[in-house]
Amino acid sequence: ERKKEMLATITYFENHLCALSLKKKEINNIENLKNKILIINTGYTSESYIISEALSEKILKLKSVPDALIALNLEQGDAFITSYASILHFLKTQEAENFNFFKLPRSNNQESVSFLINKNNPELLEKINNVIKELLIDGTIDNLIKKWNLI
Repeated sequence: ERKKEMLATITYFENHLCALSLKKKEINNIENLKNKILIINTGYTSESYIISEALSEKILKLKSVPDALIALNLEQGDAFITSYASILHFLKTQEAENFNFFKLPRSNNQESVSFLINKNNPELLEKINNVIKELLIDGTIDNLIKKWNLI
């Protein structure tokens, strides 16, 4: 959907999908997600993952991570399916012991992370791609990923 309106740079990070639920829901593996109300953010790969794995037809689509976390806490859904990097800060700063968290299986459940550029600016896309390539080659991106515990 975004690709129709924007140009995407080369991918510089692969972000795994994961599930977050309230501890009392006892959802701690993919089998426990089946036929539950799953919360997602619109525009992410979590929806296509849910459909491809036939997890549930009950999907609550929300615009932001904070909206999804609020809905989860209010028990409007059973689990929040999102990228690891999206909830990493939450897990480190909130009462993580009140939640179940696990990475979803399957090697292609990753979200490719890139920058989006106005489709009318291909020159900027080329410049940004060149910088990303340099940062990948010299290890800067890998160092940042490790520094911020994104893997």
